[in-house]
Amino acid sequence: MKFASIKYKALKNLLDWRTQPFDAYLLLLVPISLFALVEFYWFALTIFTAIGIWHIFRRHRSTQALDRAIGLLTVLFSLYAVLRIIVDVISLDDLKKACEPFPIFYLSLQPTIIGLIFIKKPLRAAIFGCRMTIVLTTLYALYFIISNPDIRLGFGTNPVIAAYWLMILGSVSRMQFNRDEAPITGCMFFYLSAIPLVATGSKISLFFLLLVAVFDTINFLRFAFKNLSSIKTASFIFIACVLVAIGFAGTTQLAIFGRMETLIGYVSSGGLVQDESSMLRLALWDLGWQLFLDNPIFGYGSCSIEQVIPAFIENETGLERKYVHLHNLIVDEIAGRGIVGLTLFFGLFYCIFSKLLQSDKFSTIDKNTIGILLAAIFIYSLTGSHQTDGRMISLTIFTFGILLAEQGRREQPELFAETAS
Repeated sequence: MKFASIKYKALKNLLDWRTQPFDAYLLLLVPISLFALVEFYWFALTIFTAIGIWHIFRRHRSTQALDRAIGLLTVLFSLYAVLRIIVDVISLDDLKKACEPFPIFYLSLQPTIIGLIFIKKPLRAAIFGCRMTIVLTTLYALYFIISNPDIRLGFGTNPVIAAYWLMILGSVSRMQFNRDEAPITGCMFFYLSAIPLVATGSKISLFFLLLVAVFDTINFLRFAFKNLSSIKTASFIFIACVLVAIGFAGTTQLAIFGRMETLIGYVSSGGLVQDESSMLRLALWDLGWQLFLDNPIFGYGSCSIEQVIPAFIENETGLERKYVHLHNLIVDEIAGRGIVGLTLFFGLFYCIFSKLLQSDKFSTIDKNTIGILLAAIFIYSLTGSHQTDGRMISLTIFTFGILLAEQGRREQPELFAETAS
């Protein structure tokens, strides 16, 4: 018994290493590890999740910061997705046709929150890590664009996946590092991420940047007219940013526009309709609708859809493509898991973002950024799905964990007064 007690104490001490600032540095390195060393990324996520599970098991007081509705929906959605896959595999009568249960990653959300919540300022560490990553990926993207103007940059993975990472990290980088930081600072890092996004060749990410630019322009004009005393300063900053953008566009015109048409020109020329990938997506969405009608309540089954897609594409277009999803989050969800799955999914996202946006612990600037983050996820979902890749879905959940952990610390600081690092 004494030996067992010693082992338990040793395990407790190991898992309580968070009382040191090392966990903050670990969080800071998570964004860049996605691009540089993905094994470290998974290691860091595993560490935070394991520590969270440990404290939930111990019923530590930090668990009081967890939201029960979010916890319930993560369990229901994850278990329903797994159960649907099991039923699907049984109907296919072939274990080799089993698809990967990526939605089960949502079960890690609550442990991740607790794993991060002991960091004194988890959001600040994440912002710094995201900004550092954007600077480094921008420098590499500039070199890559000049050296390889006809090749899409994927940072070691699919360029579309890399674009999603950059959209998420760029959104987080907009948040205020501290209360006194000027909003223009976060915006600078956000728009700097446009360079590596262009290098990926992702058109939907440029559409996202365009919408955010319109949003920022409207906010700037509102600010200028409401604060006439500082309009000269605001105008100077705005004009300076425009000049920098024009200068950058001029110096990189041959490299960037030689690789990709501008979004406006692409759409106005009819390229969006004529493009092969766009035509394939339209055909896949039509397929998804037909599969949904086959079983609207519980869906056709994600594994079964993976088996149907290649033959469908070949019959419709004569092309051979090994797509495993329908290239639209909503279509993919409702076709694969039906109305039940889509309801649970939207219910979970509603609970997460309503909790964040209704909190009085985030500034207006941060709430706007949280809205932009939500827009990034769903704009990307128009032509893809973050739930079909382990790195995309884990980054999404980890980002939610950071925001909810920060909110928990701000709303109940007394829970962490003794253990904050």
